[in-house]
Amino acid sequence: GWGRRSEISGFEVHDFQRRSIFVLFTVWLNEIVMNCRTSNAPRVPDVGTGSVEKALNAGTKWSGFFTYDHLMKHILTNWKISNCGGEARGLYPWAENGNDIEDSTGLITVPVNGFAPEVQLISSGWEYDWDTLGGTNFVYNSSLFFSGSGSDEFHSMQHMSNWVDADGSLTGRTDTGDNIVLGPAAGGEWWHLDSRPNMCETRSDWKFPQILCNRGNRQLASYMTFVDNAGSSSMSGAAQLLHPNESSNNLRKVRQGSMTHFGLEGDGSIDACEPPTPCQETTSRSWDADITGPYDHSFHGGWYLQWDAGTPAHMRIERIQMIEGTTLINAMSLPPSLTAADVSVWAESYTRRHGFLLVENLWEVRNTIDTYYFHDTTSTLYWRVVTGYVDSDSTLSWIDRNANGIQTFSREGLDIVDTTGQNQYLLHIDLDCETDAVAKGAFCEEKPSFNVPGMDCPQDMVRVAIDLCGLECELDDSCQENTSHPTETPLTAGPTDSPITNTPTEAPTDAPQTNAPSDAQTDQPSPTSNDPDVRISLLKISNRLLNGGQKWRTAISMTLRDTLWNKISGVSVSVSWMDINDSSNNGVVTKTTRANGKVGLNLPKFNTNEVDGVVVSIDSISVDGYVYNEELNIEYGGVECPIFSNGCQSVIINKPEA
Repeated sequence: GWGRRSEISGFEVHDFQRRSIFVLFTVWLNEIVMNCRTSNAPRVPDVGTGSVEKALNAGTKWSGFFTYDHLMKHILTNWKISNCGGEARGLYPWAENGNDIEDSTGLITVPVNGFAPEVQLISSGWEYDWDTLGGTNFVYNSSLFFSGSGSDEFHSMQHMSNWVDADGSLTGRTDTGDNIVLGPAAGGEWWHLDSRPNMCETRSDWKFPQILCNRGNRQLASYMTFVDNAGSSSMSGAAQLLHPNESSNNLRKVRQGSMTHFGLEGDGSIDACEPPTPCQETTSRSWDADITGPYDHSFHGGWYLQWDAGTPAHMRIERIQMIEGTTLINAMSLPPSLTAADVSVWAESYTRRHGFLLVENLWEVRNTIDTYYFHDTTSTLYWRVVTGYVDSDSTLSWIDRNANGIQTFSREGLDIVDTTGQNQYLLHIDLDCETDAVAKGAFCEEKPSFNVPGMDCPQDMVRVAIDLCGLECELDDSCQENTSHPTETPLTAGPTDSPITNTPTEAPTDAPQTNAPSDAQTDQPSPTSNDPDVRISLLKISNRLLNGGQKWRTAISMTLRDTLWNKISGVSVSVSWMDINDSSNNGVVTKTTRANGKVGLNLPKFNTNEVDGVVVSIDSISVDGYVYNEELNIEYGGVECPIFSNGCQSVIINKPEA
């Protein structure tokens, strides 16, 4: 159907041939019964003479659910599938003397020649009648299950189409206890979320092979990139300038550049993995504007973007689809001669502007929404993508979806977030460089190097996933029991503009001794028993000026784990603070850890000319079934005692310097 928004429940379809279900836009498909071939009508007499009519009895060209490409949000719940196997359809080799199956035939069919996809498909509650499907192999390694339709010359759907199997029932990976993310195997490492054993698998027998990975704490996001300020709603103006003889449809076959996860070597050649050649560590993209992929860059990882024509002199990001509060980091290489002074990053909402602040490290970018970092040694620019909104006072915050009409589509406990509108939020990156005349100013004349950022793992750790560091033994599952190290450890422990002091007393002294933050705050657990203790396994403190230096604010983030290194959700954490010069000025902030064991606590905004610093300590940490053991907390700030323990009961945070 072509309706803008539909809900279909209790629908049954039997003895179909082409596209038994094919819907567009925002749709909930619930309680669907798909019976591909019944005993009542294995052959339909006198079907007619038309091409589709004659195909009905052939059985070689069929599709149960045909997905679409662009602007789709489909939630598929409680489907029952039967009689779709090769024997039921009279196909060789399942049926003796049967017809040969066509390449585009499958229970699920993806249009690989379609426009670039967003995050668009999520499902749960699928059931299969295995006896009528030829057994469980129908899902695991049958060519009948998942196929692609259309020309294989296009990049986007072949590399970025996606599906979230929320309970594993679609793919049969129900024993993981996790969401399963499906992404095209042709996209290479882009969809290989985790390198540890049993975290991912490739269904190579499917006609359109997919990588299936446990989702973990990761999310999926999409957005559009445009080079220069011209162009259509779906393609950069630079595309027509660089390829004047190509139609807009053919430009979707022409390579624009690539994307690579941090920590991989990648491939900087401009002809790497052009379809139908499968990608490896680097994934190519065409002049379709969309990028869609997995992320959780709270501690490690990011997306490295590359353009074959060089570094864009003017680039913008818009129509962002992601969950508020999550961390998506991007990077690109700049021409070697450029400095931080040549870079301008700013946000826009309905012509209102907010300038981003240049900071001194990537860690600050991960923990703020309006900063960027330029690594001058490697000429790499880092920034964070958010669904933001510039208010009338030019401040930037996460967008209010209710106020701006961009509601999340939710059914049966499954969600697909909507994209921001074209004018609601735009992120601009402008470079002051000599430009290439070929594309009329779209790219810098001086070309950058291809240099994928590393993971910056702590010492003795390696990249084990797109966003995690861990021990090398995790890659072959040879670690000894209870010796695993954290994989979300930052390279630097939240650098701030002011010193942070561990204090071994409950209250600050008149002249507290300052311990400078260490260069690499690592999280080194030593779990030794099954005792139900909970402790702080990771601590970050970030500190920044606001409102032109008139106010300042501290953000505290911590991760709570038990002694077996499990992340603990539902932990109530209360942090108390007190003005170092006025004990009557104090308060308590309380938040609860999320499913990933993390909690973020923002202290109030302080007036810069009134509050010189605050003392921070733990007021309480409580959760049913666990006991908070502060003596197991991580060490922090170079002091050799657990943070917030009897030996180091508080931290002094001084206001940032202007």
